[in-house]
Amino acid sequence: MKIIPGGSVERRLPDRYGTRPAIGRGRTKMMMPQNKREDLIFTVLNVVFMCTCMLIFNMFLSMGISWDAVKQAWLLEPLTLVVVFCLEYFVGCPLVKMLMKKIGRPWMKPWMFTVLFQLFTVSFMVILESFYGALLTVGFSSEIWTTWIHHIPINWCIALPLMILVCNPLMRLLFRWLFPVGK
Repeated sequence: MKIIPGGSVERRLPDRYGTRPAIGRGRTKMMMPQNKREDLIFTVLNVVFMCTCMLIFNMFLSMGISWDAVKQAWLLEPLTLVVVFCLEYFVGCPLVKMLMKKIGRPWMKPWMFTVLFQLFTVSFMVILESFYGALLTVGFSSEIWTTWIHHIPINWCIALPLMILVCNPLMRLLFRWLFPVGK
């Protein structure tokens, strides 16, 4: 809260989804999407990066490290991108945003909010996408449940650091390079 000359009070309201300004090189820039169109594009960028990395990783797990695994991953990429985008945009993100609203924001530092948001996002998406991966791997058989449960911790251990340390910083940088604030 800041007192402005003239007696009025300016209150700084907490933002809802990590859109707090980031200070860098003497100027303020927003690092997160500001509207629905930007949110859609940001989600597509994240989905393409994470989906490609995790699909190749899971193909290596099931087929071994080989060019055949990479070829199989590229063949499955278009369908997987559509499925993962739908899961992320229509199921995962709304759940995480609802959960983050319940937790509250005023007591959190911006980096804590980002890490917690990514933790919940990765957790929900790993559960959903591991089921999709088990479905692709073994089909509708009796092994689907054991394959699904087996892959959840493995995928989570890879997806969380990949999302927080690589994907999130890279995609925010790329996003703001493509869509500068105020343009």
